[in-house]
Amino acid sequence: MTPAGVKWLRIKIVGGGGGGGGSGTSAGNGTSGGNTTFGTSLLTANGGTFGFAATPGTATNGGAGGSATGGNINISGQWGDYVPSGAAGSKMSGAGGSNPLGFGGMGGSEGAAGIPGTGNGSGGGGGGDILGLTVGGSGGGSGGYVEYILASPS
Repeated sequence: MTPAGVKWLRIKIVGGGGGGGGSGTSAGNGTSGGNTTFGTSLLTANGGTFGFAATPGTATNGGAGGSATGGNINISGQWGDYVPSGAAGSKMSGAGGSNPLGFGGMGGSEGAAGIPGTGNGSGGGGGGDILGLTVGGSGGGSGGYVEYILASPS
């Protein structure tokens, strides 16, 4: 129930950030972020997709940013950084995508896990290479961001 005298509401929503991809000989992909909605179909901020696992010798895509619809301001999420093609031991891992609420996580290096993002809906960093034996994982995409002014919220 809306309190008496309220003239307008500012609504901000963000989709979940995707997890970073793993590295290693049997590395896994991250997990996609969840979607956020307001109303039955009024506002939608979709989650970012996961970063892909490392594959030596081939470029590994970062996760896609989530879409954003219905608001006065709609900002799609940023893609996670990819891992370029290269030989095993390149020690590269991708950073997660950023959004207006925070920066994406940093990629790990030399066997270290990726670091989570600093804000709601930001993507996670990819896992680091395993002591020079693989390439690192790619970063997850950030969630979409929606901002909306709801006039006369009765």
